[in-house]
Amino acid sequence: MPHSNATPSAEKLSDHSGLLTALLNASGLMSSWRKLSFCWRDPDAPADVAATHRFRQFRALLQQMPVTAFDCMVCSVIDAAIFWQDSTPGLLLGWCAAVWASSGVSLLVWQRYKSATNLQACARAVRLLTASIALSGLLFAVMLAYLFGRTDMTGQILLTAFFAATIAHGAFHTARWPWAGSLWSLAMCGGGALTMLILYGMTYAYLVVLLALYGISVVASVLITSRLFVKSLIAESEVARQKEVIGLLLNDFEDDASDWLWETDDQGRLRHISTRLASTLGMPVAALHGQPMSIALIGRKGSADAEGRQAFTQLEDALGSATPFRDIVVPIEQSGEVAWWSLSGKPLTDAAGTLTGWRGVGSDITAERRRQKAERDLLTSREAAARLAGELDTARRIQMGLLPDLATSFAGETRFSIAAILEPAREVGGDYYECFRLDERRICFAVADVSGKGVPASLFMAMTKALAASMARLSKDLGEAVRDVANELDRNNPEMLFVTAFIAVLDIVSGELNFVSAGHDAPVLLRHGELSRIDLGEALGPPMCGVPDYPFRTVTRQLEPGDTLCLFTDGVTEATDGQSFFGTERLLHSLATQSAQAPVATCAEALRISVRSFEAAQLPVDDLTILVLRWHGCTSN
Repeated sequence: MPHSNATPSAEKLSDHSGLLTALLNASGLMSSWRKLSFCWRDPDAPADVAATHRFRQFRALLQQMPVTAFDCMVCSVIDAAIFWQDSTPGLLLGWCAAVWASSGVSLLVWQRYKSATNLQACARAVRLLTASIALSGLLFAVMLAYLFGRTDMTGQILLTAFFAATIAHGAFHTARWPWAGSLWSLAMCGGGALTMLILYGMTYAYLVVLLALYGISVVASVLITSRLFVKSLIAESEVARQKEVIGLLLNDFEDDASDWLWETDDQGRLRHISTRLASTLGMPVAALHGQPMSIALIGRKGSADAEGRQAFTQLEDALGSATPFRDIVVPIEQSGEVAWWSLSGKPLTDAAGTLTGWRGVGSDITAERRRQKAERDLLTSREAAARLAGELDTARRIQMGLLPDLATSFAGETRFSIAAILEPAREVGGDYYECFRLDERRICFAVADVSGKGVPASLFMAMTKALAASMARLSKDLGEAVRDVANELDRNNPEMLFVTAFIAVLDIVSGELNFVSAGHDAPVLLRHGELSRIDLGEALGPPMCGVPDYPFRTVTRQLEPGDTLCLFTDGVTEATDGQSFFGTERLLHSLATQSAQAPVATCAEALRISVRSFEAAQLPVDDLTILVLRWHGCTSN
């Protein structure tokens, strides 16, 4: 038979060990121990952060040491005085001397290392203190157990109370470092129990059991307290890190953004002045600090006309009240020319609701007033917003969630099929597509592109999408609906954005197609294997918000069963490899490679792949949107 090193006893021990582990797991004790053992391990954090947490634990123990040592000295004297008649005076004096010596060592260690600034020095101090604490606990345990059998019942009651209080008191003072608190508790309970067993046998067996149980509960309390202390340290570190990150983001914003922040006290005096504001006003930060904001700006008043006077009056009235204000535009003289600033602010209040100051933001909107569009300001704001990656990621998810789920919206529909793809060039974009039912036999579908990119374009896109859907449902004529959308957008368009769009209504029973193009590329029509661009004719108009109250016209075309339309934005034709554009020719070639029976989703994906392959390593310069629709004919009613 093969030789085995395992003995029957070892096998039984292994079986028992496995059984014990299974029982502990089933009872939840193992899980509880893993949670408590967190206190014995370094915190789950980077090495430098974990070292900082451990250093603060050590410092907390050091700071408590004078109180702990003094308590031990005082308690030893009180014990000796109370039980002087129950023991040999020399023994009590020797015991007091030993306790004082152990406490004195703790005080010497504290005195030497109380100003330690590195982890290694604190670790040496804590090791010495832990040994001293354990020795003190053992001294107290032995003496109190020794006295227990030599006093009357009243003294025993007093000793029991004193014993429990001393254990708990010492554990409380040393719980910041679990080794110190645990060794103190184990020395007290274990030393006391062992001394009673040696001196009195099983006479006080019940007290030995109580000491063991009490020791376990105190050690558990120490571990839990230490765990909570470490978690509080980690939480404080995280709060400090978040404040540091926010501070860095704020500094970056003020350094790089066109906007600047301001803050005043309850009297309207400036107490936060960004360097950009000081530079613009041509004054040092120190000189502006404490000046009333209205006076600081009026001193640079750049216009004496009615509009300028009214703006400063409005600003003074706003600062004198407790209501927020937004986009108060004031003229400022800057380098001999008049610049225009837009100021917004909100009141700051304390817990009682009393006004404590104002905080707000100011923007130089000179470019907008001069040329109706501040591209540089938008880019700068976009760069500042890009640092807030989390918020932009949320905005991206919200934007993509606004797009219709075409697969589920028209599930089971046999008269037409539709698929679409949208890929923003940045976190959020200005393209969108839409498709929804107007009634039982008509659907409205569209592709649109907002000028610009990023957050402003995405917000304008959302407004355009909502208005277009509403107007298409309310208006009988598609051209009138597009004009109403353009006029409504133009009424509230401070960034002077515009929208190109191709909007169409398809009668899915007859195949009649009505459409309007607001400055958008003509779709591609695939009919009987031939590709062509739809003749827009009178349907072609300017982009929305390009020409006020433009009378857009609707054009009608008849689709044949099997006709496929491909709508797209300039993110397809103007995609670049760094030297040339993707263009219309490559667009038609990509669609020509697909069979007339290929699913519309396959056609859209093939075109997207062609564009991205053409771009190679180049980053996309514009949002990409593709919508493919095929009318199968009236195959169901």
